[in-house]
Amino acid sequence: MRKIKFTSWQDGEFYLGFLNDYPDYLTQAMSREELTDNLKSLLVDNGSAFSNMEQKMSTLISLAEAQPKLQELIDEVSISREPITITGKTHNAILISEEIWQGIQETIYLLSIPEVGESIKIGLLTPVSECSEELDW
Repeated sequence: MRKIKFTSWQDGEFYLGFLNDYPDYLTQAMSREELTDNLKSLLVDNGSAFSNMEQKMSTLISLAEAQPKLQELIDEVSISREPITITGKTHNAILISEEIWQGIQETIYLLSIPEVGESIKIGLLTPVSECSEELDW
């Protein structure tokens, strides 16, 4: 049996939590048991996505290497849309394009609205075969 660590807390009537290895993927539930189930599902449903994300984060460059070619690295992340990890003596930093950063900010904002977050969750669980192919204007 595999043990996965997660962080959770109660906020009003909701339980919120995330997998410690993937803190950007927050989920909520009405009970602690439901939250645990949601986190298990998140890990199962997104296992390959998490694996791909870890592979994308594998581009490493030292601060000394990055400094003289910072413009080149900015161009690279803007074109490739892949992050670059810059390693320093005391801390590391991630270089991403402005477009990716804006997308992250928009996602955080939208997920902060409970109704939107729930709607997204329902949409993600809807099989493609049940989705309409025509817009009804």
